[in-house]
This record gives sequence, structure tokens and C-alpha cells, in this order.
Amino acid sequence: MGHPEILPQIMIGEAIGSVMGAVVPYGLYELGMAGIMVSLGVPIALAGTVVLMTRVIVLASTIISGYGFYQHSISKIGRREKAEIEHVSRN
Repeated sequence: MGHPEILPQIMIGEAIGSVMGAVVPYGLYELGMAGIMVSLGVPIALAGTVVLMTRVIVLASTIISGYGFYQHSISKIGRREKAEIEHVSRN
């Protein structure tokens, strides 16, 4: 984002935001991360942008990494029923 000097603030904000989000999941991740970053001297607009991008990256990586597992699970559903239908239709 063009501000490598705020990396420590991002890391601290992420850690505290994750703890707050684990305790009460209703938006406290974002509030905690942004609040800590602002209290550590990061401008509020930049902190908001970092929080938004962090959330997008986490969500996208979760979806991408879980897609294969999801497809594998979906492909297993109904196999037995399909085999039974094919067996009955052959007889």
C-alpha cells in the first residue's frame, strides 16, 4: 500500500483484532484492528483501508483454499443412492 513503515502497527492491530474477534465475533475484529492502528499513529483513512484489504485477503484465501475440499465433499454426496438407482434400473 506504499507505507511499509506501518507494518508493525498492522501486525499489532491484526493480533489484537483477532483476539477481540474470537471473543465477540460481531465486528470487533475490524473495530479492534482499526482502533489499535489509529492509537499507534496510523491515519484513520489508511487504517480503514488496511482493515478492509486484510478482510478481503483473508476471505479470498479461505474461499480459494477451501474450494477443493468443498468440491470433494459435494461429489461424495449421493453416491450410494446413485449406485442403487443404477442397479435397480439395470434389473
